[in-house]
Amino acid sequence: MRDTVASAQGTQARNRKGHRHKVTKKGRIRSIFGNDRLDEMLEQLLNAPSPNDRLYVYRLHQGKPVRPAMIIGSPFSDLMEVLRDQYGGGEFQVMIRRGETMLLSGAIAIHPPLKLR
Repeated sequence: MRDTVASAQGTQARNRKGHRHKVTKKGRIRSIFGNDRLDEMLEQLLNAPSPNDRLYVYRLHQGKPVRPAMIIGSPFSDLMEVLRDQYGGGEFQVMIRRGETMLLSGAIAIHPPLKLR
């Protein structure tokens, strides 16, 4: 059961445990690079991960994650280069968890690698 509450920061929902989370349009994944706070959080989590952090990366197809995850493991600072060079760029969903807690979830877009002549 979720109760929707209007606040100064926007619409929020309260789950059964009483935790609030931001309600987004159904099926829409927030863009990390389009939000300064999320972009900075991703940078911090990739460059100074906790041993308890887990990274999950899914390719996005028509805005929906394609299962199973392409990458599962500890966050690492070269993620963007790996997605560009080894996976050919594109749109991805990045999720970082610490135990049961979701620290970050959102979409990123990476240009394909440049072709040298």
